[in-house]
Order: sequence, then C-alpha cells, then structure tokens
Amino acid sequence: MIQISNEIISRISKHGEKTYPEECIGAVLGFVNDDGRKIAREIMEIENASTENRQRRSLVSPDDYKAADQVADDLDLDIIGWYHSHPDVKAVPSQYDLDNALPWYSYVIVSVKKQKAAETRSWFLKEDRSAFQEESIKQY
Repeated sequence: MIQISNEIISRISKHGEKTYPEECIGAVLGFVNDDGRKIAREIMEIENASTENRQRRSLVSPDDYKAADQVADDLDLDIIGWYHSHPDVKAVPSQYDLDNALPWYSYVIVSVKKQKAAETRSWFLKEDRSAFQEESIKQY
C-alpha cells in the first residue's frame, strides 16, 4: 500500500493534463513507515527525456535522477516511486513500463483521457521482474 494525499494526487493529475498528449513523468518522494507502508510526502516533476514516441514513452535522464535524489535528501526523504501518465489509455503498466522498471519502487500511473485526468492507480514490480502487481492507494 502507498499513502498519498489528495493534494499530491491532484498535482500528478494536473501534470498529466498539462503535458497531454505526451506522457508526463516525476518522482514520488517520501518514506517507509514501521509497518512497511510507503508514505508519499512530495513529488518532483521531471522533464520527459524520451526522444521517441513521447505519447507512449517517458524516461528519466541520469541528471534528473540525481536531482530528484538530491531534492529527496534535502527534504530528509527518499525516492519511493515514480509517476507518469498514460494519455488516452488505462492506468495499467505497458510492456515498456515492465521492461524499464525496478523492484521496490511504486509506479503511480494516471490515465489522462482527452486532456482530463481519469483514474490513478499504483503498481509495484514483482521481485522476479516478471510482472507488475497492483498496490492500493490510500488517499487522505
């Protein structure tokens, strides 16, 4: 489970709407509490570094990864996940998402249909990297 405030969900949605019809991408910053639940406290919008098919691809550059890690460190947080949008398709990871994901992180996906955020879901990669499993989002 990942806990995300309504305000952060709204910011992710607005980022997806702003970059539509291309995918947006960003870092989810927070911590893991004593019972293993991820708690999101902040997000960092990142410029989509993909150079091809930006309507279906998003990419974090090494420099942007370092910048997100530094922002998290400055806030005494960790990168606990990544978010991106799926323009005009469901908030379900694609094969590209699977091929480029790492275990442990949460992957928050917002579906943006006709420039309006529709649904937001979160996923994590199984340890064997074979598939994603949905994780519940507890909004507050």
